[in-house]
Amino acid sequence: MRSMFLCLFSLASFSFVHGQEGYQPEFTVVIPSYNNARNNNYICLKNLESVFSQTYPNFSVVYIDDCSTDDTGPIVDKFVRDHHLENKIQVIHNSQRKGCLRNLYEVIHALDPHTIVMQVDGDDSLAHERVLEHQAKVFSDKNVWITFGSFARFPSNKLEIAPFVPKKVLRSGDFRSYKDLWFPPRTFYAKLFQLIKKEDLFYKGDFYPVASDYAYMLRMLSMASQGHFKPVQEVLYVYDMTNPISDFRVRNKFQRACTRDIQAKQLYKPIQALFINGK
Repeated sequence: MRSMFLCLFSLASFSFVHGQEGYQPEFTVVIPSYNNARNNNYICLKNLESVFSQTYPNFSVVYIDDCSTDDTGPIVDKFVRDHHLENKIQVIHNSQRKGCLRNLYEVIHALDPHTIVMQVDGDDSLAHERVLEHQAKVFSDKNVWITFGSFARFPSNKLEIAPFVPKKVLRSGDFRSYKDLWFPPRTFYAKLFQLIKKEDLFYKGDFYPVASDYAYMLRMLSMASQGHFKPVQEVLYVYDMTNPISDFRVRNKFQRACTRDIQAKQLYKPIQALFINGK
């Protein structure tokens, strides 16, 4: 474990007042996770170490163990106890599988709308200890409501850089043809997610079981299309390509079908203001 991780526990306390001068954004890192202790690789520890190594202090974590059948849950609980993180992280142990999107929906709808959410999948990690510091600077611009980013693929270290959005997409607000809107880390105000209609996150009567990032990012970017989103070109995220149960490996055809279903739903119109009178 990296030595810089130990400096976390002298965290300063910051008050969060949206709109106040000297505003320090409040982040909640949401980690949906399933079977990430696999094959004794304990990738869940690498994930948590990357998050709790962050130099930016104003964040909390919600970790969802989605009824893992391996040791993910006990390993995460031990990590929390060993590092005295009980006041910094909430660990949810599901008694039945819910799937990524339902977990995100339930957690984000319980958050303060002003909180900035960063999703980090349980088998991925943040690229370095200043990721949240970087994003705090981005969100210090109150016109930014949502970002998508750039990442490195592990183990190849191939970089995927978020390109600038084409002018035709900016004019139309139609991101359906823009393939890279899902690039992590996906970071956004909780309220923007809360504005998505629940039925638009459903496939045949239940939450999309795959392509969930596309389902919610498409709706939020449409709402934020008039100058309220930002592609981040610095690499902030490490995407683990070794997971044998990743959807792109085992459910690729179904993933494409869900993507088409998401695209077929009615577009959202851009909104002019996310918070009105501070609400």
